[in-house]
Amino acid sequence: MKEQRLVFTFTTIYIMVLLSFFRHFFLWMTFHSIHTLKQNNIIEKEKKEAEINFLKSQINPHFLFNTLNNIYSLVSVNSPHSLKAIENLSAIMRFTTYETNKDKIEIEREIDYINQYLDLEQIRYGEKFYVEKEFLIENSKKLIHPYIISPLIENAIKHGVVKDINHPIKINLKTNSEYLEISVSNKINQHQKDETSGIGLTNLKKRLNYYFGNNYTFEIKNDYETFHIYLKIPLNDEN
Repeated sequence: MKEQRLVFTFTTIYIMVLLSFFRHFFLWMTFHSIHTLKQNNIIEKEKKEAEINFLKSQINPHFLFNTLNNIYSLVSVNSPHSLKAIENLSAIMRFTTYETNKDKIEIEREIDYINQYLDLEQIRYGEKFYVEKEFLIENSKKLIHPYIISPLIENAIKHGVVKDINHPIKINLKTNSEYLEISVSNKINQHQKDETSGIGLTNLKKRLNYYFGNNYTFEIKNDYETFHIYLKIPLNDEN
């Protein structure tokens, strides 16, 4: 009987030790898994933020080079538009240098950038620059991610026809308390071939995916004569 009690006691202790070991092992694995998951999430977030910063750094350098060349031409002939062009470029550089580095900016700041950009293109093309725009902004202080709507307009100017009075570039932007919507349409310039065509929109699409996931609408219609693009994004503090 004594030996049986010893065996029973030993077995019980052995089982308790095993249970304690597995309990601690399970707790360690759980903690390790959670820690690893958090680290992976941090790494993935940092990777995405680095990618977004890289995409922002690619913002339209060709436009800057072309604008500098245009201003040089204006100054060389003592054009009365040269001072205005320099002022516009200065405002644009402030936006691309400071505002695009922020996570969010007020809508009115991006609209101001768009107007400065269109003014510069007006100087470039002169009287034959046909753009129709309508901005219906409910609250200009609402926050958006910077440079989220400008690429649509820049794409239309760059690849569209701006000198056809019968087919002007059309820009419609409106917001309410919940959404921002913009549609841009242009006649396609059949004589312009650009190796960088579409890069700006591809860049934008990646940023939209990062900011909004599936919670946005991005539509392109191209019948090889007219190019139409539509974007709808939510306006809230969560995105």
